[in-house]
Amino acid sequence: MKRAGKILALSSLLALGITAGCSGDEGSDSDNAGGASGSGTGNTGGSGSDFRDVDGDGVLDPLTPQDFDEAGVPISQDDIEELRGEACSGWAAEPEPLPTMLMFVVDISGSMTIESDTSGGRSKWEVTEEALREAIDSLPASTPVGILYYPTIATDANPDGPARDASFCMDVDNFVPVAPLGDAGSEQRQAIEDSLDRTEPDRGSGTPTHNALVEALAELERTQYQGNQNIVLITDGQPTFSLGCIGTGMVSDPVDPSPIIDEIAAAEERGITTFLIGSPGSEETESVGEDARPWLSEAAEAGNSAQPGCSHDGDPYYCHFDMVEEPDFGEGLSNALASIFGQILACDYVLPEPPPGETLDTDAINLVLYPDGGDPIQILRSPDGNCTQGWYFDEATDQVRFCDETCDLIQSDPQAALEVLLGCESAIILPE
Repeated sequence: MKRAGKILALSSLLALGITAGCSGDEGSDSDNAGGASGSGTGNTGGSGSDFRDVDGDGVLDPLTPQDFDEAGVPISQDDIEELRGEACSGWAAEPEPLPTMLMFVVDISGSMTIESDTSGGRSKWEVTEEALREAIDSLPASTPVGILYYPTIATDANPDGPARDASFCMDVDNFVPVAPLGDAGSEQRQAIEDSLDRTEPDRGSGTPTHNALVEALAELERTQYQGNQNIVLITDGQPTFSLGCIGTGMVSDPVDPSPIIDEIAAAEERGITTFLIGSPGSEETESVGEDARPWLSEAAEAGNSAQPGCSHDGDPYYCHFDMVEEPDFGEGLSNALASIFGQILACDYVLPEPPPGETLDTDAINLVLYPDGGDPIQILRSPDGNCTQGWYFDEATDQVRFCDETCDLIQSDPQAALEVLLGCESAIILPE
């Protein structure tokens, strides 16, 4: 039996397998569509994975068709084989996941040399370094990643200006430019590893957060790689230099962070999402006692990464990833990075170009989900993009996109696998 394409785990961030199907055998597909009863109560729309612990025993239960409500139906192995269309002509291709670009901007000012109550006897930088290594190692080869550390040099005080070049308060050449990570042992992965090895916080350095952000944005602007652009900013407090390296650099003399928030908002208007992670210490800037979390929260909202239900006074929680509230900084940071990766990498897919002389029929796409420990589920297609369940084809971008609630469910099971099959008419969620 010839079986084209692959089925890959979502934990490999969805390098999807696509196989040709049989356009002349649509009856089975129609039968599947008719089987969508939607009678289950389900738990759609949840974020994270808590809703999968149905019986409350602390063990996550496999996803079922009922979880997807009308957007998911059981599918037998025989029906899957029919969709794979082994007996009919067609074409198969290995697709590429939608590129998602990540630029890390990491604060290594002097305060990162300090231990926190939740860092297990290590400095905040040691915890951050370990979490970054593990998180970046988990990313797929196709993901373009860069990393910038700031400030990396001590800076003379310049409280009254004039504005100076960024090189006065940070080593603008000491960063890893954006490039696809590649496979294990690749040049880009090694460059990032080497940068983490040689980076050490400097007790005498200030915090030029705005200059660092501008440098990161400039790198995203000049990169040749395509895809959604994202910045992950990790810091533990107030900036001590404003744009142009203006300030004393002293933690006792922080500068106004409002221009940073404005910069992040302007980047968001250009399609760049910025995630904020506030390390321990951001609740009380050393020697000042000023809580940095409100501005980090505002920056997350400006960057289109605010957590649902958040507020800028911390009730019930701030809008950024607040490590102050985590009992274990290392675990909390790892979870925050995993959450960010899940949000930006899991729900949009680019279909491959067909071979010469062939045409991709966008009405003939079907998706089969293989939950971890569960039976296959056919995820049904929504009639349009104004949806909460199922998936749709975005003609403007030629992408397959999961609707919000279905995306949440799929993200809750990182060990699930997804198969995309081409050639048979899509099973559609019929409108009410």
